[in-house]
Amino acid sequence: MLKSLPASLGQLGALKKLTLAFLDELEVLPDAVVRLISLSSLTVECCDKLRALPRGIGKLGALRELTLYGLKKLQQMPDLIGLTALGTRCGAGATHEARAQRRSAH
Repeated sequence: MLKSLPASLGQLGALKKLTLAFLDELEVLPDAVVRLISLSSLTVECCDKLRALPRGIGKLGALRELTLYGLKKLQQMPDLIGLTALGTRCGAGATHEARAQRRSAH
């Protein structure tokens, strides 16, 4: 069961898209995520125990799409002011039925 992602994730500077879905035990995203300078799309969905996003996420200047869905334990959103390229933001809670439908589609 994955509770956190490795800090070495930040070494993937050319990564353009990151999707994290149905990681039921994931509690934190490492601060290293803010070193993904080419990231244009970040999707985090149905990670039931995720409590926080990295504070520096607003420094991802290339980020154009941010989707946050079904993050029941998320306590607060970091400052997104620096995301000047951001065009799409999605966020909502997920019901058990919606989660089951999305999971069966994957």
